[in-house]
Amino acid sequence: MNRLSIIFLVIFATSYVSAHGTGDDHDAEIAFRPVAPVVGEPTTIDIMLRNASDEPVLSLDVTHGSAMHVFIIGSDLTTFAHVHPEDIKDGFSFQWIGAYSVRTTFPAAGKYLIAAEYTYQNISHQAVFPVEINGSKKMPVMTEDYSRSKTYGTLNVKLDAPKNIVSIKNTELTYEITNDQQPITELGEYLGSRAHFIVMRSDMTNVQHAHSGHDASSDSHSQKPELNEVTTNITFSEPGTYTVFSQFNISGNIVTAQHLIKVGEPRSNSTSTVIIIAIIIVLAAIGIKQYLKKE
Repeated sequence: MNRLSIIFLVIFATSYVSAHGTGDDHDAEIAFRPVAPVVGEPTTIDIMLRNASDEPVLSLDVTHGSAMHVFIIGSDLTTFAHVHPEDIKDGFSFQWIGAYSVRTTFPAAGKYLIAAEYTYQNISHQAVFPVEINGSKKMPVMTEDYSRSKTYGTLNVKLDAPKNIVSIKNTELTYEITNDQQPITELGEYLGSRAHFIVMRSDMTNVQHAHSGHDASSDSHSQKPELNEVTTNITFSEPGTYTVFSQFNISGNIVTAQHLIKVGEPRSNSTSTVIIIAIIIVLAAIGIKQYLKKE
């Protein structure tokens, strides 16, 4: 064991944040380098994985161009990063002990959610870490902007979705992208897909990662989308406010758009039944009234 490895293990033992994989029996822990991240300066995040047998996860399946996708989302619901071990030179330096490294810069102090997604032996896993970063520059509070059209420089990303979105029901989201008010023509592949979507509820739970309905690897669709349109399907598991980050490769540049969505309660069968009964009663009353007039 070399000196760097010993230093890493000491740091990990004293500064890790424990978390359990969502929906599985894997364990995950993270540590920061430096131990106390400094706002505005690069921070390395080491993620250590252990399988159901409490053994280090020494290899991962590559999915959508990466062994691990790590999403970092701030409590303001607009701060966002999507990073991978492949992005940095030492991303796999500690793979021999089941640790994978990514690098990010926290722009402000406050609460963040770090979600790591990976596939091990053909099974997908997700580990979620709520963390708080200290510093003098504070993260702004969430701004409730529910506009469906967002502008980024000369680019405009317009979200087309149902007016009233409810939980549990599958919801189609379609994005139309224009540049200088003209449809874009160079929407390229990004990590094996036409687009990536990361969804999180405002209470910093319920993280989802989805892809476009027409991935670059798929050639079986009978109807291809317009060049400047991307569609995905999301099922919001609970009512609430959600932030949806969408990422596109436009002329070789990765563009991230963000939209806030309100999700309501699904209409229950009992509610529908009451409405139907009420309609029947009203129609019956009208019919009786007309009959009595004839008499």
